[in-house]
Amino acid sequence: MLVLGAETPGVAHSASQNTVRVSFWGARSSGNQKYDLAAFGARSTTNPPGISGTDNHVTIELNGVGKQIELAAVNSFPDDPGGTNTVTIIR
Repeated sequence: MLVLGAETPGVAHSASQNTVRVSFWGARSSGNQKYDLAAFGARSTTNPPGISGTDNHVTIELNGVGKQIELAAVNSFPDDPGGTNTVTIIR
């Protein structure tokens, strides 16, 4: 599962003030290649590089989900110097 608050593959600084909230209840996951769950507050793959934008947030609630889940959480890629893009995991 991949959760993105914002993604800008074409133009940097073009996605701001997005919020995503996802709740999982008793979900199981296994056998995935790298991670079972990956989350980015904001992700940009532009060239030249630049952040997606600002104030993008992802909140994920894991209710009854095993501690063995492989999880990757990245606030901003590349880094947001202001720290305005966030990922919050609630277990």
